[in-house]
This record gives sequence, structure tokens and C-alpha cells, in this order.
Amino acid sequence: MAVVYTIFAMVLVLVLDSIIGQFWTTGWAKLLVAALCLLFALSMFGLYDLKLPDKWMAKIPHSTKFGGFVGAFIGARFPVSW
Repeated sequence: MAVVYTIFAMVLVLVLDSIIGQFWTTGWAKLLVAALCLLFALSMFGLYDLKLPDKWMAKIPHSTKFGGFVGAFIGARFPVSW
């Protein structure tokens, strides 16, 4: 999860820095990032569940057992015992 959040943050900063520029140095930007971190943390504590939409879940092959590098990112969310 740390890798996914790190990649998400890096892409977000690269994209929004060129669009918004100096916004990231303001207090509002810091509040926005803090709010996102709080929302993700509350999800990790079990307050609510983040999951893929059903439309996307239908596209995942149910008979495939995930392993290796891909399994580290997908297998934890999708149990193998379908």
C-alpha cells in the first residue's frame, strides 16, 4: 500500500504542479493533502471499505491465481478461493 500511495502522490504532484504551480506552497494545499491522508487512514482502520466498482470487478478473471509481483498488489484484495 505504501508503494501505491507513493506512486499516487508522485503522479499527483507532477501533474498538478505544472497546472497549478504555486498552489502547493499554500496552506490550503497542505490541508487537502492532510484530508486525503486522513480519509485513507480511516479506511485502513476499517471505518469504511474502499473497493473497485462492480463494473471493473467483472473484468477481472476469476479463475486466475495471482502470484509474484502482480499478486502482491492484486492478490491481497482478491482472494484466490473463488
